[in-house]
Amino acid sequence: MTENLGNIVLETEPKELSNIAERRVGFYKKNGFSVLDESYIQPSYSQDKNPLNLWLMGTFEPDNLTQTIAEIHKIVYQN
Repeated sequence: MTENLGNIVLETEPKELSNIAERRVGFYKKNGFSVLDESYIQPSYSQDKNPLNLWLMGTFEPDNLTQTIAEIHKIVYQN
């Protein structure tokens, strides 16, 4: 699945959250993803919403995970 797409990083719910979340993580793993961070915090989308504890998964191991997370926050949540 990921061969032609390059490096991918995504946020997903922890597998312990539900049966669906467990199946989703399994799907990603079968398709070349691995867990990069089990303590990732997704920032809130607005002031009236809370941050979420999620997992970060990817098709590669970033050289600097902290920098990768900062880039995600800047591109996705600060614009």
